[in-house]
Formats: sequence, structure tokens, C-alpha cells
Amino acid sequence: DTNEFGEKQARLPGDVGAHAGEFAAAAGKEFPDATVLSFEPLRSCQKAWHTNTAKIGSRELYACALGSENGVAVIHRNAYTPASSLLHGEALLTRAFPHTFHSRDEKVRIRRLDDILYGRTLRGPILLKIDVQGFEDRVLSGARETLKKVDAVLIELTEKRLYKEQAMEGDIRSLLEHSGF
Repeated sequence: DTNEFGEKQARLPGDVGAHAGEFAAAAGKEFPDATVLSFEPLRSCQKAWHTNTAKIGSRELYACALGSENGVAVIHRNAYTPASSLLHGEALLTRAFPHTFHSRDEKVRIRRLDDILYGRTLRGPILLKIDVQGFEDRVLSGARETLKKVDAVLIELTEKRLYKEQAMEGDIRSLLEHSGF
């Protein structure tokens, strides 16, 4: 987005499923005046996030997963960390991506985005990026109030079910349409 002078503006990119900070670093470089809020439950990825985002200005990391309710959950930490999920993988996941075969369970905090941002003033435009390996519907359900302030949503989806109980594109589209997108 640009202002009346043609300058790039982004006040608050949200990075849900931040992994090692790849998106946060790119957003911070592209929009140096933005505050990037990242959410990542895996401890090993949090360490990499701090390293990879060190050169961007205003950034915050929340060491938790996002979902539809607050609590503790088990994440299936995959040897290939980008495929880690709060949902069990389907057989298709390991057939299509053999390097995802080995995983171990790790307890993580899970929070609602609405609760984390409650009372916080959000300056737009706001971009919300969600990359959570099949848990997108739960993230959106816990962000109903936040979504009223969001200008754009970028979500990674798959055409085939890779995770058990994964919401598919039509489900996600319906949730977004009910939120005004």
C-alpha cells in the first residue's frame, strides 16, 4: 500500500507461523517503518527468528501458537521444522515429503490473537500472514475481533489434505467471507 506521496506503508504485518523469521525479515526490509508481530511456538525456530530479524526495526516475537482458545497444546515438531503442526500428519504428508517422517511431540502455549492484541492500538494498513500447517481455521476463529482491523490476509493452503482435521480452502474462504473479506 502507498500513501498520497507514493511511499510504501505498512504499519503492522502479522506473521503467524513465523518459523525462522523469513517473512518478518522480508516485511521489515520492505516496510522499515512497520512493526512486525511474529508468533512462533517452536523454541529452535525462535532462536533463529531473533538472528534473522536482528536488522529490522520494530519487531516483536510471541513464543506461542495461535488458535481458537487459550491453553497448552502438543505440536508435532517435525525434523523438517516448516512442516511441524498442531495436527497429526496424514500419510500423504510423508509420502509426498519423505523428509517429514521423523517428528517428536513438544508442549507449547496456545493463545487467541484477540486476547494477545486486546486493548492494543493497531495502525493500518495491516497485513496478516498465516502459515500454520492446517491450523488456519483455528487461528481465524481466535482472531474475529482482530480481523475487523486487518486490511489483507495472506494464507498458505494446500490442495490436498496433509494433516488430520485440516480445514480446506472452501472452509477457510467461508471463514474469511464471514469476516468481511
